[in-house]
Amino acid sequence: MVNRGQVAEMLVMSNYADLSTIEEITDIYIPSRNLWVSDYPFLRQDYFKEVSRLIRDDREERSRNRPRRRPPRERSREIERYYDEEEWG
Repeated sequence: MVNRGQVAEMLVMSNYADLSTIEEITDIYIPSRNLWVSDYPFLRQDYFKEVSRLIRDDREERSRNRPRRRPPRERSREIERYYDEEEWG
């Protein structure tokens, strides 16, 4: 069974680098179910899975190495008062 919110990986064809217009979708793979959806398999599924795994591993590695952003500091009351006086004063 396929559920809303599950990750679906697919092979899409487009003439635009930003994929703003997709001409065709050939194969859809749902990794959590190891399920393929297609009229006819256009690609080697073992290769598709391997490329998908490599992309996922690379993305995870980059997110682990990315410096963490600090949450924005809250303004002190004095600073808030300054901005209030500037704006309305």
